[in-house]
Amino acid sequence: DDEPVQSKLLARFIGDLDHNVICMNNGRQAVEFFLNKKPFNNLLPSEISIMLLDLSMPDVDGLSVLKQIADHRGNLQVIVLTASNEISSAISALNFGADDYIMKGEKDLFPRVVSSISNAIEKKNLKQQVYNLERKNSHQVSFSDLVGTSKIFIDTVNLAKRVSNSNVPVLIEGVFGTGKGLLARAIHGAGSKSGKPFVVVDCGALGQSNANLHEADITLFGGEVSAEYGITKRSIGKIREADGGTIFFDNVSALRPDIQVKLLRFIKEGAVEPFGSNSSVDVGVRIISSTSKDLEGYVKHGRFREDLFYCLNIFLINMPSLSERGPEDINILANNFCYDFSVNENKKIKGLNEQALELLYKFDWDDNIRQLRSCIFRAVVLCDGEILKAEHFPQIVNAAFIKKNRKKSADNNKTFEKMELFKPGGQCKNLEEIETEVVEKLLDFFDGNLSEVSKQLKVGRSTIYRKLKP
Repeated sequence: DDEPVQSKLLARFIGDLDHNVICMNNGRQAVEFFLNKKPFNNLLPSEISIMLLDLSMPDVDGLSVLKQIADHRGNLQVIVLTASNEISSAISALNFGADDYIMKGEKDLFPRVVSSISNAIEKKNLKQQVYNLERKNSHQVSFSDLVGTSKIFIDTVNLAKRVSNSNVPVLIEGVFGTGKGLLARAIHGAGSKSGKPFVVVDCGALGQSNANLHEADITLFGGEVSAEYGITKRSIGKIREADGGTIFFDNVSALRPDIQVKLLRFIKEGAVEPFGSNSSVDVGVRIISSTSKDLEGYVKHGRFREDLFYCLNIFLINMPSLSERGPEDINILANNFCYDFSVNENKKIKGLNEQALELLYKFDWDDNIRQLRSCIFRAVVLCDGEILKAEHFPQIVNAAFIKKNRKKSADNNKTFEKMELFKPGGQCKNLEEIETEVVEKLLDFFDGNLSEVSKQLKVGRSTIYRKLKP
């Protein structure tokens, strides 16, 4: 807006709504910002969610701004400001992509601004949600889909970024539910093979019994096999499906020994020999594997081929657990899941309160992000208000209660542990020694709380002091 007084008033008002605001005093400045993509007040155009744009400005007016940034605005929401005698200009602005307009002379101008900004945010979020769903349905994942700010997580993502444009085999280690598969997709999506096939092989689901030997072989390398009712099934195999793209061996430690041999041969020769065929087919794929087991330990115990291990483990990435990532990432992930599920469930839940977050911080996430996601989904379904509270996580509250009672029970067992009345040499302890030992054990049980020990033994604190005297 070229009117400084109005610009300052709006900026202050919007800032009081807890939004971050930057001001520009002419249209040319706005156009250059979006076209040149240079930071303004340490912000880039991609970081701007909403623009309030005055239509009546000298030099470059609002309509000109809209036209010139049309191909560069991305998901930017634009609200135009217009005088009461410029309705036709406002309609033109809507035709050029503006999302709403506000009359400057309106009696309830500020409530109207609040409403328009709120609608713009909701519209932007819905657009982003649709975009994310479309990408997920087409298996397009980028590093921006990996959510977290903890140092250990950022270091992991940065390491993955360094290898994304390489064809070197990658092994991702990490316990269950940490997002190894998502990281693999991000590596694929950020690299030169983006847009090419990303094929997942669940190694744990491949046939483990002798009856399924051929089935597993055909699943990976292709071939044909007779099925029920005399029908012959033909398959090109997962590896050939991934030709030109990436093949992801999930839970690679579960591969059978015979499949390990054939996979090693494929890696060395770059060709597969379909089951029942005497000829091979050249295939070019990028290999990413994951494991939640100690694969090196498997090698030492003869459960995984050493030569295959070194072929897969050229570039190792460790995916941190939720406990390693800490409260900051639990907070971000929980709120992201909350938003996603709220949209899917048609609810308007804004987030979690402090008590609920504290509950999540202290919980032992055995199944990590997968488990957190499930808990948030259940909480969203249970919640009828706008904020998730501790009461919406009954399974976590119950688990914490059981854990506390188990600890208390274990501690109480110390009270009834047997005390030796005799010394190692067989001599009986005297009464003073026994009393001193009782006091010491109770002090240990009550974490050094003299008052509590005194209360339990029904003696004065001075007696306790005396018993503890060397």
